[in-house]
Amino acid sequence: MSFLKDLSKMISETAKEAAKKSSNLVGSTKISMQMDKCQEEIDNVFYEIGKSLFENYEQEDWVKGKFEKKISQIKELQENIEKFRKEIAKMKNIRVCESCECEIDKDALFCPKCGTKSIVKEETEEDSNEENRTEESEEEFKQCKVCSSYSGLDSKYCSKCGATFN
Repeated sequence: MSFLKDLSKMISETAKEAAKKSSNLVGSTKISMQMDKCQEEIDNVFYEIGKSLFENYEQEDWVKGKFEKKISQIKELQENIEKFRKEIAKMKNIRVCESCECEIDKDALFCPKCGTKSIVKEETEEDSNEENRTEESEEEFKQCKVCSSYSGLDSKYCSKCGATFN
């Protein structure tokens, strides 16, 4: 009987120890998640501070002196991003709407998403020839009731005349 009591006691102690370790693991996981959340909030505050400094760079002399190299670096990187964006658009034969940044056809006069009038460079006869659309491609587009041009199925506005699709 002594053996069974000892075995029962050992099992009970092991179960208690396992429960304690499990509880500690759950507790430490919760605390770690809270720490991660705090760190994320700190990172967001740092981001906002940096963004504010960057936006007020021209107005604050102390910012200008202390962060001039970093500000210049950011501006250079932003210019590079814009160049890359233009290169991609050229490769895709599209432009980006200046208002909503939606990708639009290079010869669209209006953004199909927000309706903003676009500035279009001089068109060639080949670019503006709408009669080249096939029966198959017409199924992928909406035809404008005002000007009879085609826009994507998800367009809210005609890309040629800016008319609203119902």
